[in-house]
Amino acid sequence: QKMWSNVDRIQCPFCHFSEEDGVTSPREGWRSKTNKFSVYDVNRIIFPDSCWANEELYKLGGAHKIETALKIAKGEIDSFAGVPLVVSVNIGFQAGQNYPHLHYHLQSVFGKKHASGTADKLRELYKHKLNLVLFDEEISVAVGGVRSGQCFIYPRSTSGDMSLSKIASVVHRLVTHAKKKFRSIQGLPPDFTIALYFEKGR
Repeated sequence: QKMWSNVDRIQCPFCHFSEEDGVTSPREGWRSKTNKFSVYDVNRIIFPDSCWANEELYKLGGAHKIETALKIAKGEIDSFAGVPLVVSVNIGFQAGQNYPHLHYHLQSVFGKKHASGTADKLRELYKHKLNLVLFDEEISVAVGGVRSGQCFIYPRSTSGDMSLSKIASVVHRLVTHAKKKFRSIQGLPPDFTIALYFEKGR
């Protein structure tokens, strides 16, 4: 496993760009732009205006900054009139992060398949709460899948509503716990991916 170094950041494309790149500033300290090199019909990139130290990067800046990124993404999601979209972030080489600058992808679902009905299936699969690691009246988090530490976050309610602050808090708790649970023998935190599916703006 390799951690990012300051040398990697010198020519960071998210710190250095031209006006032709179409970068906007949806909130103070944050920017967004269209990814021109993408196979997706929609692919926006949301990122802070400066590189972060590794410690900050591997916790996504904490719950408040996660919520800020999600609010920016939600604002853009609402402009796409109900198109199913995924908000994702990759941290570390093994998770597919190409640049050390934190960046979220907001992209359409590739091909004709999408995750409609997944929350209903998860509620049925984990109805006995045997695999739940977190749950309250609004949200559930269940261990599952094929990768170490893989979890599913889904709404308890069939309405599909989860507040962005709740999602941000849960993501931060999971990332913080994973950093301790899966830290390498060299003392490095695990690389990881977070992906959140939005359908009809929820």
